[in-house]
Amino acid sequence: MVLRRFSVLFKKEFVTGSKSFIFIWAIIAPLVLTFVMSLLFGVFLIRTPKLGLYMESASAVLEETQKTEAIVTKEYESVEELKNAVSQGIIDVGIVIPVGFDDALKKGTKTSLQAFVFGESYAKNRAIVVTTFGNIVRGISGKEIPIEVESITVSEPGAIPVAERMFPFIVLVSIFFGGLFIPATSLVTEKRRKTMDAISISSSTMNEIMSAKIALGALVSLFTGILTLLLNRSFGVYPFHLLLVMVVGVFMAAFIGTLLGIYINDFATLLSFWKIGGIVLFFPAIVYIFPQIPKIISRFFPTYYILEPIIELTKGSADLRIVWTNIIIGIIIDIVLGTIVFTISKRVEKQGFPALAGK
Repeated sequence: MVLRRFSVLFKKEFVTGSKSFIFIWAIIAPLVLTFVMSLLFGVFLIRTPKLGLYMESASAVLEETQKTEAIVTKEYESVEELKNAVSQGIIDVGIVIPVGFDDALKKGTKTSLQAFVFGESYAKNRAIVVTTFGNIVRGISGKEIPIEVESITVSEPGAIPVAERMFPFIVLVSIFFGGLFIPATSLVTEKRRKTMDAISISSSTMNEIMSAKIALGALVSLFTGILTLLLNRSFGVYPFHLLLVMVVGVFMAAFIGTLLGIYINDFATLLSFWKIGGIVLFFPAIVYIFPQIPKIISRFFPTYYILEPIIELTKGSADLRIVWTNIIIGIIIDIVLGTIVFTISKRVEKQGFPALAGK
């Protein structure tokens, strides 16, 4: 591959592609989905950390926590009501404020608290709640005081808030919509207009032509994926790992899109694949939305190895050994797909495009 010819082809792809509806919609679609979710649920998909309090006696803690913008605080009428709210994922952390808590703070007396923690909440949300609560306690007491916290993790099976269950679906759409459609529609358009014939008889090889289309699809897809994570405040504490997973994902999408573009000759067939084949691509996200489906089934779908590490990394509690295992499997899938694409590309250079779907 000659870098100069590739850069010319890439520039040509960008100039012509950026004027198409698919190119523009690939950028807008994830933003639209994110804002639709924010309107439906009143918040962005990744919620502001929530604290629940049950007051056995009046305390300044309630008023102070309600003043802060870092967390949302709600008071509950009983310990059981507080515990239920935590187990359903309505709040991230629930704390029982005992009788005489403020007096103990002012006197510097050691005191005990009972805290319920939602096991499926994001680690960063729990950390923000705990840190904010600690700062408020120090502000009331005016000094560091010994507090013993009995932490109890509670959660019902599948008790992840609906808004957060939608997050993986939005991420996959942001990665696969542009990554798949941009190279696919570019190939379909050029075959229909016969411009591919003119390009293929130039000094450029078919692999260089395909590489330019793949690169543009991957670049746009990476941009929308990162933008989606930023909008949902989900870059977490592992930005490098997240970026690496995204790169693996966008190339997976671009390779699949290129294969579709080679074999499909009209937009109706391409859209039909998106409707039917989308079930295969988005099945791991469907499992996340409906946790009643056995999770092990999603391991047989390639997008699982993109989605799973993204979910774990954005939660902030990822096991990096498992994350790296998923990344390596994703890279292997990309290598297989890339090998197939460029092998078929060489065949196309000699024999022309296959006359299959939509002819």
